[in-house]
Amino acid sequence: MRQNQQIRMQGAWSGLLASLTTLGVTLMMMALLAAATACGSPPALEAPVQDSFWSGVRTSKQATEVVEVPKVSGGTLQRSEVLDFLENGPATLLRSVPVTPVLEGDALVGYQIDDFFVNDSRFERIDLQRGDIVTAVNQDRLLRPEDLFAVWESLRAAPRLQIDVIRENTLRTLTWEIVDKKDPVAYSP
Repeated sequence: MRQNQQIRMQGAWSGLLASLTTLGVTLMMMALLAAATACGSPPALEAPVQDSFWSGVRTSKQATEVVEVPKVSGGTLQRSEVLDFLENGPATLLRSVPVTPVLEGDALVGYQIDDFFVNDSRFERIDLQRGDIVTAVNQDRLLRPEDLFAVWESLRAAPRLQIDVIRENTLRTLTWEIVDKKDPVAYSP
């Protein structure tokens, strides 16, 4: 009897952990993406990056290899805007950017964006879209809920926001510099 209870509890904890991870990643992505709206223009592609960790990744939703790894620069964000956004808390974000975990066998590849601020025109400039698979934020993979919260807190002092996504079998790195208001280049449209 006691062993059955332990097995049920382990299953419940596993389900809760998976739910928290998905919820946490959804919240983190929404916060990061909303903070990125402070940049003035959509990111432009730069030269490809070689030897990426994700080169050759196959996901359960993609049958071909990831073939390129271009970097994308999105401009700058003011730290005050990032902090204000983080202070709003993650609950308001949950409604705007739902995600689904993407697995390759038992390995987590990333989180696919199911929807992206569809009713909010402020986010039209952001180069993220439905179907993109977020693989890392600031070069940290989000595998457990504590990974999400560590990245969330690190954004308060981070020098940049960097989001790695797979789109159409191409890994893109979207980057926004985070600058303090005193900085003479505090905002670039």
